Amino acid sequence: MAKAIPGNNYAVEAGDTLWTIAQEAYNNGAYWQQIYEANKRTIGPDPNTLTAGTVLYIPQVQGQATTYTVKAGDTLWLIAQHFYGNGESWQKIYDANKQVIGPDPNALHAGTELRIP
Repeated sequence: MAKAIPGNNYAVEAGDTLWTIAQEAYNNGAYWQQIYEANKRTIGPDPNTLTAGTVLYIPQVQGQATTYTVKAGDTLWLIAQHFYGNGESWQKIYDANKQVIGPDPNALHAGTELRIP
């Protein structure tokens, strides 16, 4: 199962709706309209009709910050893998959250709210 990540393409899977894709990409299904506007030519006039295999562009949404609540066992590597598809991008998350995390990027605490740039 591919992850819907802002700034990347996403292949629609059976059962997907624009709402569920927006919920996955932005943690907020209300952003479905931005996905529709970015892909109107591909989707067609009815935003409720998605075909499995259709490739959609998941746009960056201005002013919308994705957040993530740390769970037990999480690492910045795993969080970066989840959001960016690449654990090596963990430094981006750390740089955006140094004040919350502190000097040790390995010292994550369950329940901490992180901003995902």
